[in-house]
Amino acid sequence: MEAIILGTSAAEGIPALFCGCDACQSARIAGGKDIRARQSLYLPPDIVIDLGPDCLYAVHRFGLDWSALSTLLYTHSHSDHCVPQELEYVRPVFANHRKANGLDVYGNEGVRASIQSTLDEHEDVRLHPAPPFVPIQLPNATAVPVPSHHKTDGEETLNYIITRDGKSLLCAWDTGYYDEETWEFLKTVRLDGVLVECTFGANKRDPKWPYHLDLPSAVALRDRLQAQGTLVEDAPGIITHFSHNGVLPYEAFQDLAGTFGMQVAYDGMRVTL
Repeated sequence: MEAIILGTSAAEGIPALFCGCDACQSARIAGGKDIRARQSLYLPPDIVIDLGPDCLYAVHRFGLDWSALSTLLYTHSHSDHCVPQELEYVRPVFANHRKANGLDVYGNEGVRASIQSTLDEHEDVRLHPAPPFVPIQLPNATAVPVPSHHKTDGEETLNYIITRDGKSLLCAWDTGYYDEETWEFLKTVRLDGVLVECTFGANKRDPKWPYHLDLPSAVALRDRLQAQGTLVEDAPGIITHFSHNGVLPYEAFQDLAGTFGMQVAYDGMRVTL
């Protein structure tokens, strides 16, 4: 299985649009891996998780061809993850000579309501529910939605386990430490890699905001997956979804995360399981 991490930031991006903090100024000067667009993941050639506001930029930046894209999986309806207006462009004349027949779109009730309120109904976008723990059979993969711990505004956010070519990857962003229901389910699966959020970065997470992780809690999540036999030995643990409040320059952050056996994601990073 191949995955391309298109964006690795939280909602504000890095450098953030209007920000003059040290982290953003450092990223502007350094460029390269310190420039971070909003979180999104592409599993070539046909699956994207979270079609957010920076996906067109990612397609151009990394030379991607999405004419075969057939499946969109959404974690939740927040605007850094779900931009319904972009789905308009799958229709002819905006998209011609596509290799896929429209898009099958999966998400929670909030996602589907957001898309329905924004987009005129047409046959090129087909909306489907994504009930937690119920496998979604895709043309060349299986996706299992699992509830994250990111229940803001009453909306249940989903993470996804993607299985393809005999390998499974947990895509876990916009979550705090999982509730026991999710942990119990994860005991029934085997993972070959985990892509886990680290919004607070090197800063200690605010206990008043339990819906995101910092580096120690991301490591704790990885460690529990290994301890309960869910994550196979030597499987990659990769952190992503960083806020400018807590992120370090890439090389310094990788040095720190590496002491815990974690990799720091960057925009355009390719992961092969």
